[in-house]
Amino acid sequence: MADAFKKIWCSGNNKLIIHTFICCKSIIIKILKLCYTPMMHASVFARDLTYRNDNFQTCPEDRPLIAQFCTDDPEMFVAASKYIEDKCDAIDLNLGCPQNIARRGHYGSFLQDEWDLIFKISKHLK
Repeated sequence: MADAFKKIWCSGNNKLIIHTFICCKSIIIKILKLCYTPMMHASVFARDLTYRNDNFQTCPEDRPLIAQFCTDDPEMFVAASKYIEDKCDAIDLNLGCPQNIARRGHYGSFLQDEWDLIFKISKHLK
């Protein structure tokens, strides 16, 4: 599996995302052609032009494009999103990062049990 992933990534066709769904005890593999940005910190993105320029670079071939932010602050999520809302097709709140930096920063997978906060963040973005 790692070799297959490496072959896809190194071929330059790194828009290929394989997503597995578990449904009715069967596995359905759906192949989507999507581009994701790296995880970007919403507060830094909102306040720092250099960070925005370094971390959000795209081209027309990147579509459909999903921008991914980490945050625990609804206002920062909106502020960061406003900079790129017309340059991407969707904006994702990262709820999966399990790294220690996410624990310290209070984002990623460490928000998964905070349903009220997740709702508050997603409600702010319209």
